[in-house]
Amino acid sequence: MHDREPVSRLIRPSEFDECLRWGLMQCEPSRTAELPRSDRARCPLLSSGDRQTDPRSIIAAGTFGPAGLQALAIVRLVAGGSATVVLLASDERFEASGSSADQLAGLLRPLLGQLREWEVTFLQASAVETSQAERLRRCGFQRIAELSILFLEPDDFAEVIVAARKGQEFGSKRQLGATWGWVPIAELGAGGNGRLASTLSATFRQTLDCPRLGRLRTADEIVRGYIESPTLDREWSRLLQLNGQDIGCLLLSRHVGDEPREDIEARRGEGTGPLMELSYLGITPAYRGQRWGFELVAEAVRVARLAGATGVALAVDHENTPAVAIYRFLGFRESEREGVWGRRVSG
Repeated sequence: MHDREPVSRLIRPSEFDECLRWGLMQCEPSRTAELPRSDRARCPLLSSGDRQTDPRSIIAAGTFGPAGLQALAIVRLVAGGSATVVLLASDERFEASGSSADQLAGLLRPLLGQLREWEVTFLQASAVETSQAERLRRCGFQRIAELSILFLEPDDFAEVIVAARKGQEFGSKRQLGATWGWVPIAELGAGGNGRLASTLSATFRQTLDCPRLGRLRTADEIVRGYIESPTLDREWSRLLQLNGQDIGCLLLSRHVGDEPREDIEARRGEGTGPLMELSYLGITPAYRGQRWGFELVAEAVRVARLAGATGVALAVDHENTPAVAIYRFLGFRESEREGVWGRRVSG
């Protein structure tokens, strides 16, 4: 632990709390610095040789020099063969090193090796400050998108449903006499996951939402992440049908604080219902431009209202102009922005 040359290795469970305290002291005051506290209370810490059985397990690695810990990385496993960096911290000695980029790569090496053993293929991270983004870049991450974090107050639910329906009717190009409706994912029955996967894949084609993600993950991997998410609510989520054909998808989740957003949590309603997250909505290419997006959002808010939700939160690619325009037209308010970065585990 105190060799002359810095050594990077996995953190043992007995060391974790002390290392976490050190890591939080190195962080700039930001939301990112708060993540491991909630993770530690809820997720088991794994070490080398452990079997990954809990989809929200965390694993950590540190770089140790003669004076002790110099850098720390904490990663949480999520659904669909992916993982999320919840903390990446280093001290001044580490940052001042002329080879800090190589040392950051060395810090991740034991983590990446363990993730490969668990068949994790993709590693994601977020950055608010420039310094965080620079650390990620030096670790081999690529910038995927800048996300706008939006929130809808429960007092606005009824008004949004009306506004969405009006937005859908204005300029609609739908055929007269067409029949459309919703199919809850929970009612899809045998083969339901296959049908959901097929519709999701179709909505990804020519998508404007985080298109750079396609350079790092296959469509099958992205679909698997949505379907296997432990927070996906299959009673709330729906497929949109037109004349018996699946043309759209609405995925709604229970926001369980995987990434606590203090500004959103503080603005929740006084009720005891869930905070709903609009995880994904999409329309197949042939039916875009026909105002179905308004219908999807209206249905999401209608479900939230029936569930007694204390708010609806979502994240959208800031460059996805059509989607951003719909949300803002309907009264969603931006609470913050964050950069999303990613890399292949095998890269």
